[in-house]
Amino acid sequence: MPTPLRLGLIGAGRIGRIHAETIVNRIPDAALVAVADPHVEAAAGLAALYSGVSAYANAQAILDDPNVD
Repeated sequence: MPTPLRLGLIGAGRIGRIHAETIVNRIPDAALVAVADPHVEAAAGLAALYSGVSAYANAQAILDDPNVD
């Protein structure tokens, strides 16, 4: 089995939640590992729905995260 592509998601609003669900449930070779949103509470809430997902307050933090491919 190949190592999943570790993805970071920017935006935890309505569409971000749909993208997160798609990554987690429909893309077998991908893993959601981080979510960023200026409303860090929204990022934290979305991240809490999935195991091992980090939440950040800005997109730069995802770009700097070594766990994100």
